[in-house]
Amino acid sequence: MRTTTVRHRQWLSRWRASLPSVAGILLAMHAAVIWADDLPTGLFVAPATFSISVEENLLPGGNVFKDGEVVNTGDPGAVPSVQRLHKTEHSSNFSGRSTQILEGFASAQADNTGNGGVGVSNWLAITPGVNVTSQLASKAVWTQTFTNTGNADIKLSLNLHIPDMEIGLIGVPPNRTGPSNTETALAQVELATSINRAGGTLEHGGDFKFGMKASEKQFPLGTGPNVTTFSNFAVLDPFSSGKLPINPFLTLKDNGDDSVPKFTIDKLAFTQTLGTLHPGDILSYVYTLTAEQTTHGAEQGSFAFLGDPFDFTASGGGFVVTAAIVPEPASWVLSLAGLMLIAVNRWQARQGSRTGQRPT
Repeated sequence: MRTTTVRHRQWLSRWRASLPSVAGILLAMHAAVIWADDLPTGLFVAPATFSISVEENLLPGGNVFKDGEVVNTGDPGAVPSVQRLHKTEHSSNFSGRSTQILEGFASAQADNTGNGGVGVSNWLAITPGVNVTSQLASKAVWTQTFTNTGNADIKLSLNLHIPDMEIGLIGVPPNRTGPSNTETALAQVELATSINRAGGTLEHGGDFKFGMKASEKQFPLGTGPNVTTFSNFAVLDPFSSGKLPINPFLTLKDNGDDSVPKFTIDKLAFTQTLGTLHPGDILSYVYTLTAEQTTHGAEQGSFAFLGDPFDFTASGGGFVVTAAIVPEPASWVLSLAGLMLIAVNRWQARQGSRTGQRPT
C-alpha cells in the first residue's frame, strides 16, 4: 500500500508540474479557432502609396536629371502601376540585362500589389578632355499606415516576395602603372516600421536592411625604376541589419570573373512581423528597393538590379499585409486550470491524512 501511495504521489507531482504546459496547449487550441477577416474589427487601414524615382548626377556639376511619380491608391482614377526609364549620354549598357537598350540607363517600376523592380547600368568610354564621375540611382517605395481603433491588440505581418538581386563591375583592370578611378555598385532592400503608441512614445517595429555593395579597390604592389605598379580588384560587401527571420545570403553566388565580376542572390520569400498594435496605436511602414552605381569612365562601368524594371512578372516581387486579433487568455481555460490545481491539492491532502504524512 505504501509503495502504491508513493508511486501515486510521484505521478501526481509530475502531472502537476506539467499543468502550465497543458494550459498552454489548451490556450493554443483555443487561439487556433480564432481567426480574423482581411480587416479585423477595429483596424483602420489608410490607402497605400507607392512611388518610383530615377536620377543621374555628374561630378563635378551635380544633378543633371531627376524624375519620378507618386501614386496614392485612395485617389479617384489612381493608376495601377508606374515606371520610368532614363538613358544616359556617351555611355553603353554592357550589363547583359535589358539588351534592347544600348545606352546606360536608370529605371524603376512599381505597382499597387507591392511588385516592382529597379536597375542601373552604365559604362563610359575614354573621352579625351572629359573627366567626370557618373552616378545613377533608382528607387521604388511603398508606404502605408494602420490605426487600431478597437479594444483588442492586433498583430500585423508582411508576407514578402523580394525579387532577385544582381550587382557587378565592368572592366576591372588587373594592373595599373598609376592611381586610377574606381567603380561601385549597390543593391539594397529596406523595411522601416514605426509605431506611435497611444501613450505618446515612438517605437520601431520589424525593421531590416540588407543588400550587396561591390567596389573596385586599388592596392600598391611596389615601385620600380620610374614606375609604380598597382593592382585593381573587386571587393564584395554583403550587409544586413535588423530583425530578419532568414539569412538572405544563402544563395549568394560569384561568377568568378576578375575582369567583369558579378554577384547574385536569388529571389526570397518570408514573413516579417511588423509589430503589435494596442488600442489607439498607429503603425506605419516604408518598404524600399534601391539600385545605385558610379563609374568614372576610362572604359569601365558597373550595374545593379533588383528584379527586372521592365517586366513586372519577371521581378517576382510583391507583398501582402496580414492582420490578426491577438487572443486574450480564455476565461474558461484559466478556470479549468484553477479547478484542476484545487482538485490535486485536495487529493494530496486526503492521501497525506491517510498515511500520516503532510502533502508535498
